[in-house]
Amino acid sequence: MNETTALPAPACLTPFDYAPVMRLIEETRRRRDIAQAIVTWQNAVTVFKQTELDIGLPNDDDRDGYLAIVCDLRASGYHLLRLAAAHDIDLEKESGITRQAMRSIIAELELNERCELMPDDPDATRKIAAYFAEK
Repeated sequence: MNETTALPAPACLTPFDYAPVMRLIEETRRRRDIAQAIVTWQNAVTVFKQTELDIGLPNDDDRDGYLAIVCDLRASGYHLLRLAAAHDIDLEKESGITRQAMRSIIAELELNERCELMPDDPDATRKIAAYFAEK
């Protein structure tokens, strides 16, 4: 019988781990069709969240890399929302996501960023989470 064992997850975020997310973010920027760019952005967020789960992010080993990706995803999301509004695009019809759902994803990314930048203060983290829950 040939047993296989799972390889342990890497201890930190490596360029290999976040390369798929970065490629999707770059693809988002190259898209001329805003609805397609939003779908690509959603894919980037999904891949990033899966990477977070697989590696156990965030961690202290590559905090800057983690924050760079979170900020990039967040900024791209805001930019796409602005473009969609400026061109009066029906997001739900064209890309399968509502503006509110996009705003929620962006708020979650912002919360991730703020929690990483703040000291370990559970009270402050709760206040930030309550603030975003109200939006």
